[in-house]
Amino acid sequence: MNLLTLLPFVLLGGAVFAGVAVSRSRFRVAAARGRREEDYRAALPRPTIALDSQTALALEALDEMCTLSNSVPGVFVDMEGYFAGRGWNRGDVFLLMGRLAALGLAQQFVTPDHPYSSPLYRATPDGVRENMANFGRKATAPHISVNQTTEQGDNTATVAVGGSTASTHQTRQDEVRNLYKELAQRLREDAARATQAEADTAVSNAGNLDAALAAGDTEAREAAMGRIHRFLLTAGSAFQASQQLLTLLGPHGS
Repeated sequence: MNLLTLLPFVLLGGAVFAGVAVSRSRFRVAAARGRREEDYRAALPRPTIALDSQTALALEALDEMCTLSNSVPGVFVDMEGYFAGRGWNRGDVFLLMGRLAALGLAQQFVTPDHPYSSPLYRATPDGVRENMANFGRKATAPHISVNQTTEQGDNTATVAVGGSTASTHQTRQDEVRNLYKELAQRLREDAARATQAEADTAVSNAGNLDAALAAGDTEAREAAMGRIHRFLLTAGSAFQASQQLLTLLGPHGS
């Protein structure tokens, strides 16, 4: 048997050996990481947050992530100062941020050396949408529903509170309010020309502004405008019309 005949067997044997070596190396890395994770968890202090507060606090942390990232999914932000400001220990952080991660709403920046040591987190696309939805739910009280129509420049609003309803009719006296409504519409129109991530954020922001306007909630409206302002600071060229209209409404929360 000559060398040419043996060569395929030699190459095959080498490939098998290399594959086994790579598999063993990956196994050792995974095992070492697993041990580090176990050691880290064992060293965590006991969480101090009550069970009935955990969901609300986790959503507040998600809101902070979205605020710092201008509600752009996938952007890592440093949450260390926020955790310190809330007085959370490492056990609290592990519990609350782990809950967001389990729900697919947020992800931590991890490294092979110490996967739980980084204060960097990012909201996922689902996390941004959930945060916007949660913000919208706060803007309108659950026992109040508002239906609004506009015809030939006049506004008719029907408000239902509990089992009673009331209707009001007014002319277009509040030009600023109309600008807010137009901004929400512009955001939706511009979203049709934007990337999917920016479009999702724009549509969610528009919905939150509409909800705040319908509820007549000035604080929620300003919060919504602050989010829109932060978003438009980094939004692409598709949102030029929205950016121009925003300048007419003046400065808002940053």
